[in-house]
Amino acid sequence: MRRLILVLLLSTAVFSLLNMPLRQVLRAVELPPGLVISGLQGTLRSGQVEQLGYRGVAFEEMRYSLRPACLLWLKLCYRLEDDNGDLQLNPGYSPWGGFTLEDTRLRLPVERLRPWLGKLLVQPKGELELQLQALELGNNRRLEALQAVLYWRKAGIEGESVVLGDFRADIEQQGPEIRLQIGDEPGALLGVQGEIRLGAEDFRVDVKLEARPGLGESARNALELMARRDGLNRYRIQRQGRLPRPIPWLPPRS
Repeated sequence: MRRLILVLLLSTAVFSLLNMPLRQVLRAVELPPGLVISGLQGTLRSGQVEQLGYRGVAFEEMRYSLRPACLLWLKLCYRLEDDNGDLQLNPGYSPWGGFTLEDTRLRLPVERLRPWLGKLLVQPKGELELQLQALELGNNRRLEALQAVLYWRKAGIEGESVVLGDFRADIEQQGPEIRLQIGDEPGALLGVQGEIRLGAEDFRVDVKLEARPGLGESARNALELMARRDGLNRYRIQRQGRLPRPIPWLPPRS
């Protein structure tokens, strides 16, 4: 009889917890800097979000649902997705483990990132797709793990009808740095091979480029302006310096 009463009490407590408004729970959670959630309606179990944004880039009309298996580890895990299939997030949070993202996909036109890109010699166009396998932020807001792939599909330059091709960047954390290993996909008119390394306050770029037959005049002119010649139809970009703003979730170099 006592066991039955205990099971009933636990079931009632879990049911009440899962039906709490998620808005109340988020008040006690410190969200990552720049993350904005508005129009939240629903319980801890499921609901809707009118807008989810990060530093000026927003997605609208999203649904979320709790992933119950994580509760066994005393961790809150959710699945968020929009109706268009442009965003699919699987975030998690625990008081001692911090914030995580896994099996996440994000897709959006390059044009929506122009507020982040600043003034450029040419304006890029195309579609970006981020496939993030793992991201972990500790309670100290420091990056502890990162593994992702970023695709730039149908890449081009505003005002030019020629498509440069598809490109890929493999992204991972290596100690106090984020490393992007970039390259072109088969059939691209612009050959790209190299890497970019980002520290908390600095960056290093070493990228080799090749102008292939069919590459537009605007793209060739841009290569002449931003890269140095490294042979016939070949160019190279080598840069290093300090970032305009520090990346707060990367540990400083020792």
